[in-house]
Amino acid sequence: KKKKKSETDGDELIIEARMFLEDNNAGAGGLRLGVADMTSGPSYNAQPPNTGHSSSDFAAIVIDLAQTNVVTSIKDTGSATSSTTTDLGGSYPVSNYFDTWVRLGVHAKYNATDSDWDMTYYLNGVNVGTASMTFTTGLMPYVGAGVGTASGSFNVSIDWISYQGNIGAQISGRTTRIDIGDI
Repeated sequence: KKKKKSETDGDELIIEARMFLEDNNAGAGGLRLGVADMTSGPSYNAQPPNTGHSSSDFAAIVIDLAQTNVVTSIKDTGSATSSTTTDLGGSYPVSNYFDTWVRLGVHAKYNATDSDWDMTYYLNGVNVGTASMTFTTGLMPYVGAGVGTASGSFNVSIDWISYQGNIGAQISGRTTRIDIGDI
């Protein structure tokens, strides 16, 4: 008997978070928001998926102190160390997103024609890039920050995280939003 694929046309999710990033002269560290494969996705207290870490498939928008500009990162069927990073260019310098509130977002929608997920990345509500990829199973959203260095720390304050998801039909517009200050 054939196993039924879990994805269907119209499946989609949107994750967005509003954060305040304090540079504090850190030499390393980063913030990632995206989706990961549910089978081997991040576990409790784990680093978020990134190059050199995760065996799971993932797609993310990343503000990383090691980069000059904001980047998107995607790992499809490659090994744990071979994600594809796309530099968003000089219009999105990392330095512009420190000591200020920033919104990162990812919209993932299943495309039955290509049997893959179409990703759209957002920075402060503006579409900054797209990518397509396959996942082994279903998707889970995540937000994660990397650590800083001894010369400084990479501090992140999260105002809210918003998630919308729908299986089998278009998202209705209902939003699940977590206001971090109320927890």
